[in-house]
Amino acid sequence: MKTWIYIAIALAGLALSGAIHFKYDQDLADDRALYHREANHDLREVAAPVEGAFNQMYQGLRTIARLPAVRSIDRYAENLSADGKQTIQEIYNNLASDVAVSEVYIVPLDLEPEEIDPRTGKPQVPIITFDELIVGRNGDEQNGRKSEAEPAVPEIEIFEYRLMKQQLAWFKKHYPREESIAGVKVPALTGPEVITCDNTRYRPSMPNDKDRSGFVYSVPFYGPDGTLRGCISGVMLTRAVSDLLHSGSYAVRAPGHDFTVPPRRHGTWESSAKWLNAAAPDPSLVESQTLALNLNDAETKWYLWSGLANEEFWARPTVSATRRFAWIGHIAVFLLTSGAGCIAWLAVRRREFMRATQLQLEERVQKRTLDLAQANGDLTRAKLVAETANRAKSEFLANMSHEIRTPMNGILGMTDLTLDTELNREQREYLGMVKTSTHSLLGVINDILDFSRIEAGKLEMESISFSLRDAIEVMLKPLGVRADHKHLELVADIPASVPDHLIGDPMRLRQILANLVDNAIKFTQRGKIVMKVVTESVAHDEIELHFSVADTGIGIAPEKQEGIFEAFAQADSSTTRNYGGTGLGLSIASQLIQKMHGKIWIESEIGAGTTFHFTIWITASEVPMPKGNEIDKIQISPAKQILPYPNGINPLTPPVEELQETFPMEEDDHATV
Repeated sequence: MKTWIYIAIALAGLALSGAIHFKYDQDLADDRALYHREANHDLREVAAPVEGAFNQMYQGLRTIARLPAVRSIDRYAENLSADGKQTIQEIYNNLASDVAVSEVYIVPLDLEPEEIDPRTGKPQVPIITFDELIVGRNGDEQNGRKSEAEPAVPEIEIFEYRLMKQQLAWFKKHYPREESIAGVKVPALTGPEVITCDNTRYRPSMPNDKDRSGFVYSVPFYGPDGTLRGCISGVMLTRAVSDLLHSGSYAVRAPGHDFTVPPRRHGTWESSAKWLNAAAPDPSLVESQTLALNLNDAETKWYLWSGLANEEFWARPTVSATRRFAWIGHIAVFLLTSGAGCIAWLAVRRREFMRATQLQLEERVQKRTLDLAQANGDLTRAKLVAETANRAKSEFLANMSHEIRTPMNGILGMTDLTLDTELNREQREYLGMVKTSTHSLLGVINDILDFSRIEAGKLEMESISFSLRDAIEVMLKPLGVRADHKHLELVADIPASVPDHLIGDPMRLRQILANLVDNAIKFTQRGKIVMKVVTESVAHDEIELHFSVADTGIGIAPEKQEGIFEAFAQADSSTTRNYGGTGLGLSIASQLIQKMHGKIWIESEIGAGTTFHFTIWITASEVPMPKGNEIDKIQISPAKQILPYPNGINPLTPPVEELQETFPMEEDDHATV
């Protein structure tokens, strides 16, 4: 084999590797773009509650600043009415419960926390403070008891007051009068981290000033004359914002205050502290972003920083699949390139080997062809024997069923004669049970006889004139008794457009319908059974009728519906025990329908009922049938015909047992539990 063939194979391998690497880069870029969009969406989802908390605090403080009682308040709040104080207290309560505001202050413009108030003899403090209940006291002190386990916590309001003084100076410089504010958007300021006087989570025995970390958020308030009177300041605890950061991949940063609000969990914010402090994305991470927050701060910008761990990106299913594709592709190219030369060498050897073995294979094929022909002959003969045996079995069953019917009819006749004599109650009950059991056995024998005739191909269909409505009425009357016993409504819906005078086999049609309606009654505990007939299509004097029997029974599972029309089939093994039946009724009905050039199918849902549909082709007769007893005729309206016995039966109807002898019915199964 020439050298150029190996060179061509190597070049082809390099080209495939390059294509795989190019595809890998493209897919990885797509994964990065999708990951960036998802991360940006998550970042905005995290930013929304943070901005909402600040906005709620801004709205609350701005509302306080616009209260008339606040605009006219004096230095020591002596003119602050009870209603005004109550209003401020309610606003504070909302802020404290929703966004963890620890205190709200009304601060005068001339606050000097380092100087002594000549009136009180103590360092100057704001005009009024909310909530004083948590200042410098723990839970025991609020209940009037001193805590023996923990010493007193020093009050450190001075840090907050100094920051408020700085904020007041900024308001005085930029917004000295109310007229300098455009619209209702009052300016607001935030401050750097301070140690608040909220001691609810602080214990001197385990000091951690982070438990008291917070920042001051202030808005100005103006007097009735529009001049700056001071500011409304609220202290939001840092932990309130930390609680909104649900993972260690996020942090809030204010570079102007050199202040970071960390999350409660460890994460990338710690390893990326350099980039977090600069409020910039970390280039070492696959995904890192910053989002400017709208906190209504007129001076300082706040950012939400995010940095997702690289492991999260590489662990994504799409990225893992892309990497696996690249590795598998390169390995496959290597194996293909390495194996191509071997295959080329083996191809020549294989060709020689094939020539050597071709003759042997031809000899084996000839021998096996002869063996197969002999085996096919044996199978054909075995099939003929099996078919002969099956026909003999069917003929035997037909003969035996016929022979059994004779003594069964004798039993029925003698039972009826005995029932006409004088009997006590117990004897009559026993004979009634004998008669019922005999009728049931006779129905089974009739089904076996029909099934055997069908299998033997000896079942012949009649072709006589009959009335469709009379046939259906006679079939439904005995079933109306069973429906009445179960308090079911039995309805036949036959539109006036359906022809009444037909030529066909009325007995077999009644047998099919009786089987379906009888099954519907058997498996329905409440509701109604509706038998409907419509004309599907017309071809010359032939018409296709569509019959349906719908019930509100227990329904059939989808996996059981395909085999429901097979011989001896039950939808569930428990059905025979609960309801009886041999499993032949639907099989016989299906084969009778096929002989009438039709088809049968089922629609069912567990617990919602079952509807059996079947169609048949039958000849329409132009000669009307003679009318029978007018009392037994179906009442016909312009729209449809309805049998007049949802819960009763015509008194002229013969007994159920007599009609069952004439039209045997099989209680077959079409439902599951």
